[in-house]
Amino acid sequence: MWTLPEANEIAQPNANLEEGSTPVATEYDKTIASLETELSAARSLQESLLNGSPVAEEF
Repeated sequence: MWTLPEANEIAQPNANLEEGSTPVATEYDKTIASLETELSAARSLQESLLNGSPVAEEF
């Protein structure tokens, strides 16, 4: 079982990219955001399965 991270361990999203950001950095930010969303959905699904909650058919 995994433990929740401490508040100081949680990465803060970059709301404003610096002027000189490279396209590669911007692409990495988008990829990371996508992976975070996917991870959140997987955690929700796992929690639903562990708690016996109904799950949508798309999963």
